[in-house]
Amino acid sequence: MGKIFVTSDCHFNHVNIIKYESETRGMFADPAEMNEKIISNWNSVVSPEDTVYVLGDFAMGLPEKIPSFVVIFSFLRT
Repeated sequence: MGKIFVTSDCHFNHVNIIKYESETRGMFADPAEMNEKIISNWNSVVSPEDTVYVLGDFAMGLPEKIPSFVVIFSFLRT
């Protein structure tokens, strides 16, 4: 049986969090680089047997960006 994880505020694709959040300022050139790091960190902890509940703020963007969120989700172990 896998573990259960609860998280929130992943902020995939959030341009301004890169610029204004002190913990991420200057760490990433663009949202794609930040997304790759979040996915890598996530997958280093979460196994295929685990369950992850994302409570909010999974990604940032206009409705036309929703297909890209589905692609991001497909890379995460859930």
